[in-house]
Amino acid sequence: MPSSHIEALDHTWVAAGWPTAFQFFNAIDIPIDEDALALHSAYVGRNRSTTDHTRSWYLLYRSPPVYPNSPSSLVCPVGIRVQGFVEYCNLKALGDYPNKRPEATLQHMVLSGGKDHAATFRQYKQGVEGVVDYVYRMLDVDTPPSRTDNDTLFIGRRVFSKVTPGNRRKPSVLEAGDDPRDLCKAIDRDWRVLSKLSVGQLVEDEVDPSVQFRAPCEPRTVTQGDFVDVCIGFDIVEKRGKNRETSVQVHLRMEHVLLLAAAADIVQDAGKEDDDEEDEIIHGPGTIF
Repeated sequence: MPSSHIEALDHTWVAAGWPTAFQFFNAIDIPIDEDALALHSAYVGRNRSTTDHTRSWYLLYRSPPVYPNSPSSLVCPVGIRVQGFVEYCNLKALGDYPNKRPEATLQHMVLSGGKDHAATFRQYKQGVEGVVDYVYRMLDVDTPPSRTDNDTLFIGRRVFSKVTPGNRRKPSVLEAGDDPRDLCKAIDRDWRVLSKLSVGQLVEDEVDPSVQFRAPCEPRTVTQGDFVDVCIGFDIVEKRGKNRETSVQVHLRMEHVLLLAAAADIVQDAGKEDDDEEDEIIHGPGTIF
């Protein structure tokens, strides 16, 4: 399936390295060092259109000219597609609200390589962390000492947007059933849900089952143990302390989620036996290689 069918951003780098059974898309390796990123024309630029002063930077990619001999090139945010098994996720419309303050409320997901593919996922994590380190170097700041040693990735997405004069007229995108307790009414003057997470799944064509396409699905469709493809952006947060010292943190931002294989289907495929030939088996968390 062509990767362009599932890209949420204009240009994405794809993490490669899964066994054949999990290779759903054409892939290129993630650049993991400064020289490779520079070769891909990645740079940190100012976000002039943002209404959030704490997020005035973003990681950009300058693509080659669209047409031969064209002097122009396309500049767009960098995204990385990472595939892995869902250890835990909260993709509800309101995320972890009201347990968190509106400005700290997230939808989030923890990805891993499952029981059998930790080494492969470790390469993913190192690649993503290499891009994060590149951002810190471009901004000439030290990398925070908060990186975890386990083979998982935490990916989050802010649920609420700050209401400003520029977006005050934009209505909330919440639909019936998203907020059954009407929790957002009390904060609507200051915080509002202005965009939703894009979630989809692979669906077989009814005429030709060998052809798969992406179809939208409800976030609750994605559960623990599923094998997913997540497009990650980079949230560069810059804050000033009381002593006017500037601190910078880079968070992994969830751009879209694509369900590739449900946990139940992975277990079912792993349990099948074929007397005529040995088929390649899909291995999920807890299955035997």
